[in-house]
Amino acid sequence: MKTSLLEIILLCTIGLELTTNTYGLEFTLNRELFASGTDDACGQVICRAKGNHVEVDSVKLMKQTKVGKVTDLAQVSKQRPAQDVLLDGIHGKATLDKNVANINVKLMEIPLCDHDFFLCEVIYNNHSYQGDIASAIVGPGPISGVRSVADVPQKLQECTLSTSPSSGLYLKELEYLGDKVNKLEDRCYSQGDRLDQKFTQKIVYVESKVRSQEDAFLARIGTLEDTLTARVTKLEDRLSSTALKQTTDMTNADMGKAIEELESKMSQVFARFDTVNSSQTEPALNQNLICERGMGNDVTKNLQPYLVMTNQMLQKEILCDTHTDGGGWIIIQRRARGDVDFYRDWTSYREGFGSLTEDFWLGNEAIHRLTDASSNLLPQHPYELRVNIRFKGAEQFAEYSSFRLESETNK
Repeated sequence: MKTSLLEIILLCTIGLELTTNTYGLEFTLNRELFASGTDDACGQVICRAKGNHVEVDSVKLMKQTKVGKVTDLAQVSKQRPAQDVLLDGIHGKATLDKNVANINVKLMEIPLCDHDFFLCEVIYNNHSYQGDIASAIVGPGPISGVRSVADVPQKLQECTLSTSPSSGLYLKELEYLGDKVNKLEDRCYSQGDRLDQKFTQKIVYVESKVRSQEDAFLARIGTLEDTLTARVTKLEDRLSSTALKQTTDMTNADMGKAIEELESKMSQVFARFDTVNSSQTEPALNQNLICERGMGNDVTKNLQPYLVMTNQMLQKEILCDTHTDGGGWIIIQRRARGDVDFYRDWTSYREGFGSLTEDFWLGNEAIHRLTDASSNLLPQHPYELRVNIRFKGAEQFAEYSSFRLESETNK
C-alpha cells in the first residue's frame, strides 16, 4: 500500500487555506477566525476533498490539544454519507456526495480558536492502490516579531511555524505520523503472513497429490506382480500334474529322465515369462513359422509376443501376434506410437505404408487377398477381426466372427 501524507501546516489568527492535488485528489483544509461578536462564533474549520481520478472512501475531522489529546469530531463515508455535528462548542455538518466530501464546523468557544489544532484525514482509492491516506493539520502558531496586535494591520498579522523541541508540537506531529507508518507496516506484515499461509497450504496439497499418485502406481505394480505369480504357479501345477501321470509306470531311470525334461520345460516357461515381464514389444524375424490360430498355446515353443514372418500367399512380410487370445492374429494396422502420418490418399492405403517395427497399415489390396472368399488359399474358416484399443492405461477390445474386405472395383 502506498501512503501520501500532506505537509503539516500551522495557521495563525488570520484566514489561511491549504490546497493540494495528490494522485488526482483535490484536498483543501481551511481555518478562519472571525471578529468578536460575529454569529456568536470565533472561527470555523472547513475540510473539502474531491476525487478527480480517484475514489474518496471516507473523510474524518479531528481535534487535537497541545498536550496531544485527539478527539473525533465528524466522519463521513460511502456507507454513511452525512452527519450533523453538535458537540460542546462545535456545530456543523459533514457530507459525502458524488465523490466530493465537505466538513464545515463553527468554533463557538475561544479556547477552540486560540489553542486547539484540527486534523483532517482523507482515505481514497486509485487504480493501483487501495486505502491511500492524505492528511493535514491546522491550528494556532506562536507570534514573533510583533510588539502588539494594534501595531500590525488586522489582515496582515504575522505568524511563524515553530519547530523548536521545547514547543512539543513538532514532536507530537512526528509521533502521530510514526503511528500511522506503524499501522501501515502492520497491515503489510499481516498480508505477508496470509500469503505465506496460502503458499504453505498449496505446497502441502501438491505433496499430498504426488504421494497419492505414487501409492496408486505402487499398488498397480503389486497387482501385476501377483497376477504373473498366479499364472506361473498355475502353469507349474499343470506341468507337475502331467509329469506325474506320465511317470506312474516308469522305472527309476525313466523317472530321472522325465525329471530332467520337466526341468528343461520349466526353464523355458520362466524364460518366456521373463520376456513378458520386460514388456518386449519389438517384433522378431522368423521365416519358419505360419501365423495360425492357437500357436501361442504351446508354451514350449517360447515364442516372442510379436513375430515378423513371410506370408506365402501375399509373398510379403507380415506382423503376427502370437500371444493375444491364443495367438495367430495377422496385424493389419498398428497406430500406437504416433511416428507415422495416417492422413494419406487412396493409393497409399491401397498399397500400404509404414514399417512393421513402427506404426503401419498393411494395405487394402493385401487385406482383400487375405480375406477374399473366391481365393483357393482361403482357410476353411473365414477370418475373424479383433480391434484392440488402449487409452490412458485402460484396454478394451471388440471381436467380429467374420471379416472380409472387397476389391477396389467394388469400392
